[in-house]
Amino acid sequence: MAPEILVDIEKGFEAGLSVHVNFKLPIDSSWTILFGPSGAGKTTVLRCIAGLDIPQRGLIKFNHTLWLDTENRYFHPPQKRNIGYLFQEYALFPHLNVMQNITYNLTGISKEERNDRLERMLNLFQINGIKDRRPSKISGGEKQRVALARTLIRKPQLLLLDEPFSALDIPTRERLRREIRSMLKEFGIPIILVTHDRIEAITLGDRIAVMNNGTVQQIGSVQEVFSRPANSDVARVVGMENVMPGRVVGRRDGLLIVRVQGRELTAVDPGGLKEEVMICIRAEEIILELAPAGFKQGEGSPLQSSARNRLPARVTGISDEGVMVRVYLDCGFPLIALITRLSCNELSLSEGVEVLVSLKAPSIHIMG
Repeated sequence: MAPEILVDIEKGFEAGLSVHVNFKLPIDSSWTILFGPSGAGKTTVLRCIAGLDIPQRGLIKFNHTLWLDTENRYFHPPQKRNIGYLFQEYALFPHLNVMQNITYNLTGISKEERNDRLERMLNLFQINGIKDRRPSKISGGEKQRVALARTLIRKPQLLLLDEPFSALDIPTRERLRREIRSMLKEFGIPIILVTHDRIEAITLGDRIAVMNNGTVQQIGSVQEVFSRPANSDVARVVGMENVMPGRVVGRRDGLLIVRVQGRELTAVDPGGLKEEVMICIRAEEIILELAPAGFKQGEGSPLQSSARNRLPARVTGISDEGVMVRVYLDCGFPLIALITRLSCNELSLSEGVEVLVSLKAPSIHIMG
């Protein structure tokens, strides 16, 4: 059997909320993302794996080592699990300099080994130039590097990261996402990262476990989960803005004809679906054009394209989101599109403007 982490826990809270998860993850050098909204239970799962919280019921195994078995009243203490845990706040000691923070409580090895490990961390995380400074004299990105160095100098067999980029400004966050994955690659240990940031999940993850309401709803590769969510809850959690019920009214050539509030959409047939389905469409998959005069659904258009779906729509609202603009539409059913501000300006979009919505068949995800 390949080495794996088994987590099967149930923990309730006084407010009536509960976390109940059961999953297995391979022990390799990949990144697993615990993804979901605030309050989904992600940090609770992380803390139970680390041994910082104890669930009312549970079983946790790392490879063949038992960490928790509530049925038999067994608890493997956190300090014996050899886990690295990076908190959101980094928890650096303000009265110690960078070197002292990294080597704090690093015991059981020779002075020579201690110095060798320290030198490696300083070089790997590119913090040699600040090794004598205290936390108050370094930037947020540098604090994160120091915290990671302090965690990894102990050579953990598993690294847990709890929203590690949340305290950073946007430019630093984007830069460190790219750098940290490359830096951690050489350690060759499994990494579990908690986040509710979609870009973070896509950028860093090899696999993703989507959590909602205290349970894991879907586990798979990042591409699989974001493009093919298992249910409507997962679709909403991963940012599938358009989720609506529909009815299958026809099939031909591997395609489905689905009726949504009187309008028909053509989608790729995933097979095995009954009549009642859910339709999911990403906002960024929707293409907007100014509607040709007299355009009606099903009559085609002077503008030819590969899109199987072309629907007249009316703009009902616009939300500016920096470089991007979220456009709210009524095309017989409500729809949200995400386009660039430049496109919005070029189309002169405003509330009440008539547009043409274009959608390729593969961009419409159908679930039973």
